[in-house]
Amino acid sequence: MTQSFAFLASLRERKITGVLYLKAANYYQKAIACDSNNIDALRDLVQSYYKLGSNNLALSVVNKLLLIKPNYVEAITAKGFILERTGDRQEADNLYKRVIRMYSQSVNKTYSDDINKAFLIMMLYGKKKGLGELYKMKTKYPNRNIETYVYMFKNFNRSNFLKNALN
Repeated sequence: MTQSFAFLASLRERKITGVLYLKAANYYQKAIACDSNNIDALRDLVQSYYKLGSNNLALSVVNKLLLIKPNYVEAITAKGFILERTGDRQEADNLYKRVIRMYSQSVNKTYSDDINKAFLIMMLYGKKKGLGELYKMKTKYPNRNIETYVYMFKNFNRSNFLKNALN
């Protein structure tokens, strides 16, 4: 009986979440109609479509976003996630490699940039390599606690991640 209630609650939550992403997508479309170069609205529309499972729409919008801002690492990474989700792992990996190069060449690298780079290295080359990047960060950022990321990397599940990416 408890499982039935949990299942129904799960269905209701997914339905509500889907409705919210659909409403958000409509809102972002209106914002883009007012300003077709609105980077934030385009990025958020990609996220909404991704969450709705509308991969072709998400891909179309992320391509438009990249025409406006070609070196936008967040959009390039999102495109990789979308392509991987649709089965084009080879092209996704090429995009991940591109972003890693961009992070490596960045002069004003931040802690978040290094975390993202380590994550993409894990996506490409496995947990061991990703964890190695994290451990290098301990000396670069001695005041930062990376243990949460270590835990996340050790317990990483690619298919679950791709279901929930672009938060």
